[in-house]
Amino acid sequence: DNFWASAMIAEQKLAPITEVIGIVESNSASLAEVYKCFVKLLNLWKDVDEECYELAFSRWQFIHTESMGFAYFLEPNTCGGMNMYGNDKDDTLHQLKLYILNHNEVLSLDANLDAEAVVSEISSFIDCVVNVTGVAKENIINYPGKVWWNTIGKEKFPILFKVASRLFAIPTSSAASERIWSVYDFIHTKRRNRLNTDKVDKLVSLYANASIEALLKKEADFARIMMEESLSDSDESSSRG
Repeated sequence: DNFWASAMIAEQKLAPITEVIGIVESNSASLAEVYKCFVKLLNLWKDVDEECYELAFSRWQFIHTESMGFAYFLEPNTCGGMNMYGNDKDDTLHQLKLYILNHNEVLSLDANLDAEAVVSEISSFIDCVVNVTGVAKENIINYPGKVWWNTIGKEKFPILFKVASRLFAIPTSSAASERIWSVYDFIHTKRRNRLNTDKVDKLVSLYANASIEALLKKEADFARIMMEESLSDSDESSSRG
């Protein structure tokens, strides 16, 4: 009885951790998702399970970076960094402004870009994702942040887009690359052990690129639908006006 009771407790504690691992090791996860997951764990265990909270918090301190805060803030469905942990939001906005101003050459931005322009665009972005209704709101909720930035954000917020396009391309774990070794094992089996290295590499590339092509097509479909819905919403607003 004690064993099964302990096993059930362990299962309850491991369930949210397992869920987080599944999210961050998926091919479509972003740094914003990592931030969301850790905040969820911290809020779940705070004042409830001190041991788990301390473990999660120590890990959070180890992996938490400025780029993770930037990604969470720039994820449209977080409404401009809503529910950021502690004082993260104020610190993130300050660091984001400094990062843009100090790396404008790396980001291919105007060399004469000033702080006022950066702050103005950040404020406009917050207003856009917070005070949003109708189809625009549905787009933010239903579609990945990467797609939103490549369709809507790219034109509206060109300065922030330069940062977002880099952040949403960062993998959240090594799981995707490790899957390639599984593909090698799948192709170069005991029954096909006479395949030479060059041919195996080509077969793996074909297999991997087919998956990437499917993902890119899915993102392109998302983008097309989002643009069509946005244009339709604009036309309706114009006709009402």
